Amino acid sequence: MKATRIVVLLVLIRFFFSPSLRAAEPWDAPFAGNPQAILEAAKRIPVPESQPVLILLEQHEIAVDEGGRITSKVRKVFRMANADALEEWASVEQEFQPWHESKPELRARVIGADGAVHWLEAKTIADSPAQEYDQSIFSDRRVIRAPLPAIAVGAVVEYEITIREIAPLLDAGEARRITVYDGVPIQRFRLSLSAAKNVPLQVVSKLIPDSAIRHGETRSGEEWECDWGPLELRKNIEGSLPFDVPNFPYVAFSTAKSWQQVAARYETIVDQQTRTGDLKPLLQGVDRTQPPLVVSAQIAARLHKAVRYTGLEFGESEIVPHTPDETLKRNYGDCKDKSSLLVAALRSAGLKSYVALLSAGFDTDVDPNLPGLGVFNHAIVYVAAAPPIWIDATSAETRVGDIPPADQGRLALIASKETGELLKTPESPAEVNRSVHIIEMHMSGFGPGEINEVLEAHGSSEARFRQLYDGSDDRKTKEELERYAKRDFLAKSVDQYAVTSRSDFSHQFRLQVTAKQAKRAFTVQDEAVAIVFPSLVLRDLPYPLSPGLFGTEQEDKTQARKRDFFFSEPHTTEYCYKIYPPPSFKPKELPRSVDLKFGTAEYKRQFQSNSDGTVDAIFLFNTGKRRLTPAEFQELRDGLRPYTSTSANTEMIRFVSEASEDVALGETGKALKLVRAAAASHPEDLGAQVRQSRMLVTAGAVE
Repeated sequence: MKATRIVVLLVLIRFFFSPSLRAAEPWDAPFAGNPQAILEAAKRIPVPESQPVLILLEQHEIAVDEGGRITSKVRKVFRMANADALEEWASVEQEFQPWHESKPELRARVIGADGAVHWLEAKTIADSPAQEYDQSIFSDRRVIRAPLPAIAVGAVVEYEITIREIAPLLDAGEARRITVYDGVPIQRFRLSLSAAKNVPLQVVSKLIPDSAIRHGETRSGEEWECDWGPLELRKNIEGSLPFDVPNFPYVAFSTAKSWQQVAARYETIVDQQTRTGDLKPLLQGVDRTQPPLVVSAQIAARLHKAVRYTGLEFGESEIVPHTPDETLKRNYGDCKDKSSLLVAALRSAGLKSYVALLSAGFDTDVDPNLPGLGVFNHAIVYVAAAPPIWIDATSAETRVGDIPPADQGRLALIASKETGELLKTPESPAEVNRSVHIIEMHMSGFGPGEINEVLEAHGSSEARFRQLYDGSDDRKTKEELERYAKRDFLAKSVDQYAVTSRSDFSHQFRLQVTAKQAKRAFTVQDEAVAIVFPSLVLRDLPYPLSPGLFGTEQEDKTQARKRDFFFSEPHTTEYCYKIYPPPSFKPKELPRSVDLKFGTAEYKRQFQSNSDGTVDAIFLFNTGKRRLTPAEFQELRDGLRPYTSTSANTEMIRFVSEASEDVALGETGKALKLVRAAAASHPEDLGAQVRQSRMLVTAGAVE
């Protein structure tokens, strides 16, 4: 009876994990299908006219052995539909890390439109160092690359890449994600995942129908399978998604038992690397009696000064930080090196501190239920104070206590044996990320005027301006400000300027600049015009909310948003103009003021004449809360549309000579008094003197 049950169970398992009952295709078996049959079957499948390729099969086979080592095999079969993407699809490549992965095994064939088969030759496969997109990173990553032979329109390509781990990325377990990029037509997607019995395999799938997924247990361990297709071609990619909303379907898995196990293991690695070292360069002169935030800021400042950002990621240094002595001796380190060094120094100063791992950026965040290393790309510092202090040791421009936008709201693993789950990093609201521009426009009696701007920035806005303008480099700062004044103010030159040093956090970032001969404030005989830019407060909006600012006016043709919208950086921007007209000039009718609210967002355009003859123009935009529902997004987009169009980019504040109006009304004597008074009070103003001379002529002619 027992034997019968076992046989029945095995039969059910074989059925459960067997390929689906769909009709077999000639490309199902690797490199075994009849070439002519493959060509004919591929031709029968329609391809959207705009698509360059049709993926007939994308197949992943992943196996985890008893030691936690992962073997991954990916196989693709696709047909070239048109010539637009021949160059993009004409080669195949795979990156690998030699310290824990063997050299990938690659095989491929191309079936020409005439049925001829062209096999990839081993001698055409290049093995070279991988290109680092960050020029400050040096590693021993490698990549194999090969050109596909005889690729052409109508050809069918089949390739397979196998990667085997010789050691797990981390012995406590790792996590991986396989993304389905459905922006091209995929006829069938298959993924099989198996793990030995001692591996605590956990799997998560997103945006994949439940009907495509099967899983269960066999004698050797756990198995999980996805068989899906044809996939619906994605026609619209929504950007600016919340971190917990995936943009593409994916399957993710982990091999660790728990986050506590991973955190404790990484804490051991950090502790082993930082238990010795001379930390005097970071601690000397630090007043340890100060509050934790002040002490942290003092030590972080010394770190930034002593250690620049550069990474050596050879071998296990991909995940293991260098020792404090190594980092200080070299005067450089990457995120984990600088974070570990900072943690060691903070601990020596009496602050309970830890390295925190996270996936920095604005894409889909790590899965909170899949513990393991491999999905993190950044290391920062967590100080267990009240309140907790987060520090990005690679961002010298960010004030201690703040972290860059790419770190905010992300799930972080605190490398401590006390950690039980991921902790979300803090997010700064729009009111904290604030920049205020106070601009005074002094109009001359004739010709271009003078413009003075004072900028003060806070939060992530402060860090951004510290990056743009380094007050400690006078030559570079002046060059940047000259470009800015000429572009934005149409100025001839910069007269005076002052910028907070990038490393000076004793006060908020502040920039002051005076632009001479600025044509944005221009006066002719009896008229003066000041040009202001309401759209400047909206320039940091993402494209979906402000297509007009990007030169696109086709917003009405876009599809309605289906998923929540997420600001990468909530912020408040304010431009406050004060316009000083020429002597004896007064403003004409001012533009209409508006004060609009869209949920928690606010947009303001305020124009006001003052008793002293000046005009105030104030523009403000506050993004409000970070996450918007589709309905809230639509409300904000529709509300801002009139102010993001090209025609709304500028406003002209016009002024007219009061004397010229008096002359037009026949009150020449009154006009003469005005211009005489203006000329007497502004003897240096050539325009005022000229107007007095003209008025004398006019008065004489009348008499």
